[in-house]
Amino acid sequence: MVRNGEIAMSDVKRSLRRHWWIPLTSMLLLGLLGILAVLILPKKYTSMTTVLVEQPTVPVEYVKPVVNDDLNHRLASMKEQVLSRSRLEPIIQKLNLYPEQRGTAHMEELEDNLRKAVEVELIQPMPGSVNKQPPGFQISVTFPNPHMAQQICTDITSMFIEQNSKRREQQAVDTTQFLSQQLEQAKTKLDEQDAQLAQFKRQYLGSLPQEEQTNLSILNGMNTQLEAVIQALSRAQQDKAFNEAMLSQQETNWKQMTSGNQNPETQQQQLTLLEAQLSDLLARYTPEHPDVLGGLPCCQRTDPADGSFERFNARRTHRGRPRDAERAPGFGAARSP
Repeated sequence: MVRNGEIAMSDVKRSLRRHWWIPLTSMLLLGLLGILAVLILPKKYTSMTTVLVEQPTVPVEYVKPVVNDDLNHRLASMKEQVLSRSRLEPIIQKLNLYPEQRGTAHMEELEDNLRKAVEVELIQPMPGSVNKQPPGFQISVTFPNPHMAQQICTDITSMFIEQNSKRREQQAVDTTQFLSQQLEQAKTKLDEQDAQLAQFKRQYLGSLPQEEQTNLSILNGMNTQLEAVIQALSRAQQDKAFNEAMLSQQETNWKQMTSGNQNPETQQQQLTLLEAQLSDLLARYTPEHPDVLGGLPCCQRTDPADGSFERFNARRTHRGRPRDAERAPGFGAARSP
């Protein structure tokens, strides 16, 4: 009896004693319905495979991945290709699927049934993970025969892996071809620039900024050579003037000797002049200089009558000066009378 809106335990026990058949009948009916459902409904077995996507071991900042598209787009593209008619029909024929329906249904219907039995879902990343990309995907196949479900799942998984490998290989080939073309173009441009640079260097040889030190070194060497040439030219001009003076004096003496008008005083003056010239030569050159050796006999101050001029001419002839040798006989003959 309900008092003050509350049910006592004695009321519950009394209700169960009166209506005990209601719970028992409900349990029996539910059990029978479950057994009938198991016997009547078709059996469905699900085989699942998890495919993990390998992440690149080298950081993206150092090496760019060949395949950089989103996994969702890539999986959708592969799913369309794997579950196409050209891929599912060989599986149906290979495993002899739906044998009771082949005689009444078209192949397209069987392919649709198999396509509906295959489900592909992405695995969501764990909360708090740094990488927001899905770590992989799951392939599940639901089929009345458990062995067939497992075999179909294995074949579908293999087809996904094969399709992914082909896709990556094709993208790698395309990337390699693109990089090869870019490399050839860059090499061609670099060769053209090298040719232009070589032509520019040939055209402006010696005027380039990097050749400044070389040009300065060459200029210093040429200045040194120019100074040496100027000094040599100055000495040659001095020698020329001296030789011209001596030649003029000897010609004058030779003319006087040939005319017979030269007296001993004139010869003594000539000897004095030659000694002065020899002293000037010794002041500028060493005693071994050819010009000094050529004028050395003039130092012997002897009487013109004792034959010193003959010795002078003989020594000059012995040193290989043919011009003095030709003048010596006349000079010596002029003083013999």
